[in-house]
Amino acid sequence: MSKFSGLLDDCIILMISNWLDLRDLGLLDSALTNLAERKLWTKCLLLSSCKYLDNHDHTHSSIRWLILRNLHPRVIHTADHSVNDLTFHGIDNAYLHTLNLSRSNITDSGLTMIAQGCPKLEVIDLSICEGISNEGVLALAAKLPRMASINLSFSDNVTSSGIVAIAERCPALLEIYLSGSGKVTHDSIMAIARYCTKLRVIHLHSSGEVTDQSLAILALKCQGLR
Repeated sequence: MSKFSGLLDDCIILMISNWLDLRDLGLLDSALTNLAERKLWTKCLLLSSCKYLDNHDHTHSSIRWLILRNLHPRVIHTADHSVNDLTFHGIDNAYLHTLNLSRSNITDSGLTMIAQGCPKLEVIDLSICEGISNEGVLALAAKLPRMASINLSFSDNVTSSGIVAIAERCPALLEIYLSGSGKVTHDSIMAIARYCTKLRVIHLHSSGEVTDQSLAILALKCQGLR
């Protein structure tokens, strides 16, 4: 086992996953052969359970590591396409606030698990997620009425009815990102204007049937738009 000194950095934080694997195999005591390494192990474990995990880009393996060891970061950002439904099997995180799943292979089944296991989730990025549809969006909306921000840009299988479901069930919505073809219609914008009056940000780039009338009503009803 290598020795480390000085300030903790990302490389050292990543080493903790290897140490935890050794612990699970019953080999940790023989691997950490001196006092300095044992102290570093303790410090890494303490820090990894708080702020450092919120600042790290995660893969499928590292998210599974968090879930299996009952660690509860407030923020999870994914780092690669390996993240899928199996990544979130058994998730139970009452602290998770922000989840970035952009470009992941998550599907409606995975979104259902996340909605059930993360009751305080308020910010979710589902941009460029080809595996999700209205079914998964509806599961989020039904379980997470306090949703504050959702990004559905270029997730082509989410249609106007999915946007309407979000609007109807998430009146606290502050940000919604809908760039991409086909998903936005006059009806979906009307639903946002009617139910999401606290809205501050809406992205409609290349997003379908946006009309002067729908924008005028949106501006009238959502006077907090920035």
